[in-house]
Amino acid sequence: MLKTHRIFNVIGINQRGVCRALGSVGILEDSKAARYFGREALTDLKENGMIKTFNSFSNGKMNKIHRLTEKGKKYTRRHLVYGSLYRWNKLQINHDRKLGDIYLSLSRTERKSWKNESQIRKYSKNNICGIDACYTADDGKEIAVEVVTDSYSTKTLREKVKIMNEHFQGVKVGYA
Repeated sequence: MLKTHRIFNVIGINQRGVCRALGSVGILEDSKAARYFGREALTDLKENGMIKTFNSFSNGKMNKIHRLTEKGKKYTRRHLVYGSLYRWNKLQINHDRKLGDIYLSLSRTERKSWKNESQIRKYSKNNICGIDACYTADDGKEIAVEVVTDSYSTKTLREKVKIMNEHFQGVKVGYA
């Protein structure tokens, strides 16, 4: 265990998993985060000022959503994601919730290889832009991740498909 993790009071593997997930996809629904990482990890992170929650109404029900605080962002950037955190947007919560669902559906190894849009752009030296995320699958293939919304035009979708086919060995798509 790294000494620096104790400074932030983040000790458990599940606490680190929550922070890594939030740094990678921005937000997580409470019920899904609790199922994957445990209620205790969420409670500890909230008590230590690492995450906070807000309510979001969608699909006919109120959902409790978790996100990183400034302290949580500092820890996650420094120790888990190493650079750009995903910037969630309150105007695209359904998109970001679906991105979180895809992230949580991956194996632990695949989640650790996750790169968000900013990281993809940086590591590709701006050759790959506009893709939500990517990860290395357990079989070694680079997989692009895209959450499609109603706001995408046919032209935008064509451009995204072209980029994904040129640079990745597979695609994982979600619909918001």
